[in-house]
Amino acid sequence: METEPGNHWFHTPWQIIVTSFCTYWYWHPPAPNKAVLVLTGVTVVMALLDMSTGHKAVYLLLVICLMFIENRAINKDRGDAAAAESQRRLAENKQFQTIADGITASIQASQGQFEATMQQAGKILGTTQQVGKLAQKNLESVTGGDSYAYAVPQGGGPVIALVLHNWGNNILSGVSMTIASMEDPNWGNELFNPVTIGTIAPHGFASVPKLISPRLDTKSGIGSFWMFISAQNGMVDEMLQFRQSRKSPNTLAYSFTVTRHFQFDRLGKPIFGSKSVKRVMTRGWSDEPAIKPQQ
Repeated sequence: METEPGNHWFHTPWQIIVTSFCTYWYWHPPAPNKAVLVLTGVTVVMALLDMSTGHKAVYLLLVICLMFIENRAINKDRGDAAAAESQRRLAENKQFQTIADGITASIQASQGQFEATMQQAGKILGTTQQVGKLAQKNLESVTGGDSYAYAVPQGGGPVIALVLHNWGNNILSGVSMTIASMEDPNWGNELFNPVTIGTIAPHGFASVPKLISPRLDTKSGIGSFWMFISAQNGMVDEMLQFRQSRKSPNTLAYSFTVTRHFQFDRLGKPIFGSKSVKRVMTRGWSDEPAIKPQQ
């Protein structure tokens, strides 16, 4: 009759040690593969040493516990990696936002003047409807209201002058603009070199003291300029494009699209979100049948 081995002194302390690991790791999951090392040791002991039925049952429970702990460790490691990746993406987005903020730095001076004017104008608003309408009209005259400026080329090249038009019933003051040729590899540097224009009367115009020379892309046949035009009431950007005219040889035709940024409500407070950016004008190619600019 086969009897169970009588010398089991090694198994009891070994099982106590493994149980201690399991208890600690249950509350403090280890790094992946650490539980596998202990699990390997348990399986080696089970394979090489004789043991009683009770010890085998305890070892089986310890193996199941170590497998459970290793699974938790793997899941925790994957979760930590996903959280670290999310933090890295947030840091990159913050860096990109810093670059975008640099573009708007050129209008901070005029914006500060605008806010100071708004605070002063808000103190003199009356309570009656008649006074309110008069104050609103005066306010729009000071802030520029919904007026904005856009650039129109003069001539067909190769060197072209620009004229800014005030599309609105209010004066635009503190007008400045930047002009960047998209075919220039260093076009981004031009966004930090503003050209001062000054004041433009309602429905008036002003010459831009800088000439442009369009360079047409060899593939698309189009040359593009990205312009930012700022005033006391905010900023618009204009995408001005050129191509060879289909009617007049050796001359250039143009088209442009104007988008407005930093909209303001009736009290002069800036509007944020989807309503803060709006396409306000689109002009088709100048050598095609004339169509009233879309607003």
